[in-house]
Amino acid sequence: MTNLILHYLHRDESNWKDRFEVCIQNPAGYTAEQAEGMIRECLIDGEFFYPEKVGLFFSVATDWYELDCVEADQEGLAPLTMTIESLLDNLKESNKAYLRPIKIHKVPAGIPIRLAVCWLEFLRQAIYP
Repeated sequence: MTNLILHYLHRDESNWKDRFEVCIQNPAGYTAEQAEGMIRECLIDGEFFYPEKVGLFFSVATDWYELDCVEADQEGLAPLTMTIESLLDNLKESNKAYLRPIKIHKVPAGIPIRLAVCWLEFLRQAIYP
């Protein structure tokens, strides 16, 4: 069993990057490429996630973080108690609020559709951060 290292980063408004890496257990023996593919299927737009909702390290809560890559652990880092399977479950659960569809009932006449869409997006982010 080779553990896996997840490399992910946070970009602030000035595009400064905080880089993180975490070692997770891989009892099923997935290759790094297989694991990265499975993880990306669970991410927002195939690359973003909220680490505080998943149980990973973070510097700024409620911000998206970007998955950089997954590699096999060659250095023998101490893994978290998290396995690849539990990470996938946590990712799927954390993204349910984001992926929940917005219900549009009625937009009053005279309201530009772009304004209505912006307002609904703002409400979705306020309710489901």
